[in-house]
Amino acid sequence: MIKTTFTKTACRVALSLAMVLPVSAMAQSAPSTMQWDDAYFVEIDIDKDGRVSVEEYEIFMRDAFNKLDKDGNGRLTRAETLEVLTEEQFDFLDKNKDGEVELDEFIVQVTAEFKRQDRDGDGYLKRR
Repeated sequence: MIKTTFTKTACRVALSLAMVLPVSAMAQSAPSTMQWDDAYFVEIDIDKDGRVSVEEYEIFMRDAFNKLDKDGNGRLTRAETLEVLTEEQFDFLDKNKDGEVELDEFIVQVTAEFKRQDRDGDGYLKRR
């Protein structure tokens, strides 16, 4: 049961991160669209209004960060993210290049990606 729960959590975290992090330098400038699985969308849409606000997304991504932060020190190391991030994705998040990703660095990046995905600029992501 514990292994199953951990695996489900790891999968959700991996999906969260994969949606917002580029896998190559070219992806940073290429247009992309988040693909929403219905169950995934429902989980993020806390108030169940059929759309995801930046606040709801940030709550979800903070939870993902905390699940990855195995030692609870508020920073992610390469070892902690080995199963869900490529080296390139980790480097992309580690803006100050200190070898760790702090929560603030993480939130800045995922919030920027949220805003980029908000095509109509209304502050919400919708199912496609």
